[in-house]
Amino acid sequence: MPVIQPQTLDEAIRVRRDVPEAVLVAGGTEVMPFRNRGERPGPLLDLSRVADGGPVRLGATVTYTRVIEELADRFPVLAAAARTIASRQVRNRATIGGALAIADPSGDILAALVASDAEVELASTAGPRRLPAAAFLTGPYACDLRSDELIT
Repeated sequence: MPVIQPQTLDEAIRVRRDVPEAVLVAGGTEVMPFRNRGERPGPLLDLSRVADGGPVRLGATVTYTRVIEELADRFPVLAAAARTIASRQVRNRATIGGALAIADPSGDILAALVASDAEVELASTAGPRRLPAAAFLTGPYACDLRSDELIT
């Protein structure tokens, strides 16, 4: 399956617009279930190389391991939730943005984001959009992510 690896947010947004069938991947932990069901997703839009930034901003590609090891002092509730997720191997790859996009109701990290009054920032060629995590998560496995947007 083809993999598209943009280096900048602007490039990723353009790919999102131009290749709407692309499966968004940051850590890639959600691709295997497709394969296990006999599906062939693709192409993959790998967001792991897109730079996240800002001193108070928690980027979409931050892994659970990074939350635990580097951000526990600043985000203790988030770190506690991240520790409950699967195995270390999964925590090394799974990302905050991926959890939001999948909106799995069993995701402890989502409850921590909602309880912390986190905002979800979205980017598209139309410009940025922000909304509370509680409003972004619209139901089990459902979120307010438009077809031309990326979680940043």
